[in-house]
Amino acid sequence: MPDLTVSGLEKVCSTLCTSFINALPISGAALSAFGGSLQETTLGASDALAARLVELQFDLGEGPRWDATRSRVPVLIPRVRSANHSNWPVFGNALMDTEAQALFWIRKPRLFLSSPWSSAPWTSE
Repeated sequence: MPDLTVSGLEKVCSTLCTSFINALPISGAALSAFGGSLQETTLGASDALAARLVELQFDLGEGPRWDATRSRVPVLIPRVRSANHSNWPVFGNALMDTEAQALFWIRKPRLFLSSPWSSAPWTSE
């Protein structure tokens, strides 16, 4: 029987974040859930920066996660330092104070792989 305790959920989310980091060219990842009348919940984060990127967007009410929510398509920002942040200027300014170089927001119904970030600009090569 699966472990449905909080510590069990934390272990599952930690394993998922680690799996994403190992499978993709990213430096960090976080999982969060929200929708309907539920408040946002960060389910797990690989590091403090991944958790902070989720928190910033929730606190500011803007950022690529909200674009992904509205459009229902991933928001991929391979070079955050040179990207146009006009859709979310406050988050864009806060982002410049972090070490993140790339962000990828992937929405699934009520679940986000919510701050895959990279410490280097991302290229597909």
